[in-house]
Amino acid sequence: MRAAIALLLLLISVPAPCQQVTHGPILGRLSHQSVGIWVRTDRPGAFRVRYGADRRRLSYASAVEQTQLARDYTGWVHLQGLRPATRYFYRVATDDGHGLGGSFRTLPHAEAVQDDKLNPRGLCNFSFEFACGNNQNPGQGAGSETPAFRTMLAELKDRIHFSIQNGDWLRQNLQHPTYCVVQINNVFDNPKQLGQSRWVAFPRPQVIFQYYQGMTGKLLYAESIVANT
Repeated sequence: MRAAIALLLLLISVPAPCQQVTHGPILGRLSHQSVGIWVRTDRPGAFRVRYGADRRRLSYASAVEQTQLARDYTGWVHLQGLRPATRYFYRVATDDGHGLGGSFRTLPHAEAVQDDKLNPRGLCNFSFEFACGNNQNPGQGAGSETPAFRTMLAELKDRIHFSIQNGDWLRQNLQHPTYCVVQINNVFDNPKQLGQSRWVAFPRPQVIFQYYQGMTGKLLYAESIVANT
């Protein structure tokens, strides 16, 4: 009897396992005033993103979001109302306090780099990330991008693939995602004098693809192409 009571007390005193962020954060939908942050956890639960322009003081927080089994324990938040051309630091935090973070820089506002002759559309260079996992449905997320982003994806469709699986893999074996960082160079800085800035638009944007192993961040492959316009 005493042994049973001692065992019961031991079981009660053992804390429940903490919810862990297993994949991500992955950034996307970057603009001059917003960014999307995606994560995957090892079980359903709540998380939020804390962020700020000072890495020592993350003064702002997103709304609480949930990861669900129906979405393969993934979730994302859309941070909005950010300042253009500003470096932000962020940390994804679960209810258990576990989380990962990093930094990103918002795009400059088009008016800041617009030139009537050399860059009339106010183009700028930018990077974005997308993930490719074995539990990714083909075409997931289509229709949610801006028209310009959809045009760029259509032009580069031969190099952007989402893997497909047949549903017969064990959940614990789906732990090897790959992600790609895409850098699009639309303009270059060609000032008349040192210390000045004058952004000139490329006739055809240069696009650099860098593929990384999702668990380790190791660079797997990179290539540079010139996009069709």
